[in-house]
Amino acid sequence: MAGVAVMVATFAGIGVVERSMKDGVASLGGFGQLGVVPDQNGGFLTKEEVRSISGLPGVGLAIPTASARTVIRLAGSEREASVMVTGYPTEFNDRVSSTIAEGRLPRDGVPEVLLPRDIALDLKADVGDDVEFAGSGGPVRMTVVGIADPKRLGVLAYKNVFSGMSVVQELFGLGGKYTRIDLLLQRSTEEWTEANRHALPSSTKLQDTRTVTSALDPILATLRVLLTGLAVIMLALGSLLGTIAYTEVMERRQTVYGTLRSVGATRGWIARRVLVEAFSLSVLAALAGVGLGAVGAFALYGVLNSLAGSDPVPAWPEPIHLLIAAGLGIAAGLLGAVRAVVKVGLLPPILLAQQEAGAPNRRGIAPWVGAGFMLLAGASLIYPAQLAPVVGLGATLIAAGCLASGALPAIARLGTRRWTRAVSALHLRRRGNTRAVASISGVVVAVVVSLFAGAAAVTETATSQIGRQFGADVQVSAMTGMTSSDVRSMLAGLTGVRSVAVLRTGQLSLATDSFQCECNVLAVEPSVYFDSSQLLWRDGNDTDSPRRLAEGGAIALPAGVAQQAGVRSGDHVEVHRGEKRLGLTVAGTFTSLVTGNQVVVASTDAAQLGITAATGWNIAADNIDAAVLRERVATALKAYPGISVVSASMMKERAVSQLLGYTASVFVVALVLAVFAGVAASAAFAANARRRRTEIAVLRAVGAPPRSPAALVLADALNVGGAAALAGSSAGVVGGFFVTRLVGSSLGVLLEWRPPVLAAILVASATVPALALAAMTAVARVRRIEPIDALRREAR
Repeated sequence: MAGVAVMVATFAGIGVVERSMKDGVASLGGFGQLGVVPDQNGGFLTKEEVRSISGLPGVGLAIPTASARTVIRLAGSEREASVMVTGYPTEFNDRVSSTIAEGRLPRDGVPEVLLPRDIALDLKADVGDDVEFAGSGGPVRMTVVGIADPKRLGVLAYKNVFSGMSVVQELFGLGGKYTRIDLLLQRSTEEWTEANRHALPSSTKLQDTRTVTSALDPILATLRVLLTGLAVIMLALGSLLGTIAYTEVMERRQTVYGTLRSVGATRGWIARRVLVEAFSLSVLAALAGVGLGAVGAFALYGVLNSLAGSDPVPAWPEPIHLLIAAGLGIAAGLLGAVRAVVKVGLLPPILLAQQEAGAPNRRGIAPWVGAGFMLLAGASLIYPAQLAPVVGLGATLIAAGCLASGALPAIARLGTRRWTRAVSALHLRRRGNTRAVASISGVVVAVVVSLFAGAAAVTETATSQIGRQFGADVQVSAMTGMTSSDVRSMLAGLTGVRSVAVLRTGQLSLATDSFQCECNVLAVEPSVYFDSSQLLWRDGNDTDSPRRLAEGGAIALPAGVAQQAGVRSGDHVEVHRGEKRLGLTVAGTFTSLVTGNQVVVASTDAAQLGITAATGWNIAADNIDAAVLRERVATALKAYPGISVVSASMMKERAVSQLLGYTASVFVVALVLAVFAGVAASAAFAANARRRRTEIAVLRAVGAPPRSPAALVLADALNVGGAAALAGSSAGVVGGFFVTRLVGSSLGVLLEWRPPVLAAILVASATVPALALAAMTAVARVRRIEPIDALRREAR
């Protein structure tokens, strides 16, 4: 049930956010059947290219558009929204007039805008109101002339507002350029594409929305891997727990099954009865898991919404996802019953009819199997294959279970001078479910320690990077790039400002002989930027690397990108943006968790690639409190929509808050697994107590006080806890390495692994008392056993 719940929550919670992001991608176009866009990030279509594409055979109508993301604000209000502003040729107004719910469509050359109804409601704007946009030259005011019906707009209604083409081009300083051309075709899309793909201008391509990525994609991928892995682990542990439960049930019913076999019932008939029962229980558990998963999905996409910066509507997961999750849950339940069915089917009726049909446990091969899997995990430490971390983590967890089971007899022999410990050791060598409990607990301990290692690596890396790269006293950011220098001049003239470093951002393509990627870029003024901020250098330092950037012709790469490209400090790479290309030397590599694959170059080099619009300003204070300066800066920039002003302390507090949220999620996972293991242990200890009822009654008959049987059960719990703590924590330290590699690979960064010694000690220390607590039900049961129970058993 728990595994199904986690899987459904993963499908629903992450799926809703992904669908929201896909809607956002689709909203970039949609006027026609097919879209043509520049083949390079940050590129534009010229009038000549639009004219060439429009004249291709089979094109019925070509609609060029210009789009960019910015912030809209109701004039005289502080209510803002992030939107995509799309400029279109207003001569096509008659074709889209059916979308109007109120007012009219915008006119070209006039500062007018059309808002979908949902955006208008968010802003509390109506026809005739003025709104302000953050443009490349500063705030621009427009009048709302129409409200559109979102249902009729379709995907175009997703956070998209509309104005005349020339108005949008002027708003963002596009100078008569376009970002996309939509085509209405006279033949099928497939036929036209096949015939004209090679006739398109060389600097354009047909838009494939599957290649559009988001900064949230790596986080979603990492979260999906972790949650799916957790669901699989819980399903496996649930199957093992089912094995314990069904084996106990079979043993309690063995007299009944023996009688049925004696009067002619076949093994197949008994097996079918047991499997039908197991199937029924599994279906109920899977349905309960689906319900719980739906509840968990609300919490999951509530967290992701804040990261995505969107507000997706809650939605039920796809039917195929529900079938997969429920099917895996039912399969796990049936798998748990297989061992019990096979055990009953192989024994002859005469043994089934006996009350004690079990055989003593032989010395198992679990320790050797565990050692083998640890060797496999060790090989994965040095094997460079992409699946090596997955194989290594799986091998480590299996080894934890096997080693915990194998270590149980050795742990039990410790302290056998006390008769209760000696009896417990003898009991563990004979029969019982405690080995399975030790395996489950060992795996859980290993998983928890591994997760804490991964969380610690992310937290340490993020904290270090934020402390250095975002250390400026006051940091100003704008959603829309500004070509005007007015903001810098205004900030530099404020009292208490020592220096202002202008930041410029964009996208470019980076390539080596064997590697190519699309990267974000941060352009800085090295002589000013590095006075208040630094990168978290891995191959480089605070002196030489900034100097190389200041000299020009250099680039700083994230360590993860450098590793994939196979380059290091001093090597050469090529970057290009549109038709502009530039050869650069690697000035150093740095850890980049918060900023992903963002590379750093000097502003002079970025200008050669066409990246000139300012999107941020780092301010160094001059003998003034940073909080006071932040308020002064925020007041000066109040007229600019979409401007964010934070201090270094606020940035750190925000980061710590998010990191605490991630750490809290690890604690939640640990708690869920602990509860799961506790339920398994409690059931197993209770089953063993029922099986030893006669033994304990005899002990009571010969004078043992009630506390002695309770001490026997607690001795079992202490033995299991000790074995699980020893094997699980040891394996978890190794497993933490693989979790760190998996998380780093999913995020596209290099994370530093440190052995989670403290986490291992704390988890191991909590394991023994936790299992002792799980045994309290069995303790209460055995304390109620009286000597007469032995006679009752014999009288049956």
